[in-house]
Amino acid sequence: MSAWGNLHSLLVLEVFGHTSFLGDHEAEIFRTSVRIMLKDLQRRIPGPAAG
Repeated sequence: MSAWGNLHSLLVLEVFGHTSFLGDHEAEIFRTSVRIMLKDLQRRIPGPAAG
């Protein structure tokens, strides 16, 4: 649920132009935020059992 909230928030900020104050770094900060969220999801959700 937290991942959906984070993703939704990032997208809404992007779509409505509320990140324009970041200037030239806007796209990189967005990508970095999504990468961090994905790594957190991967950490929280266990992979297939080895065997």
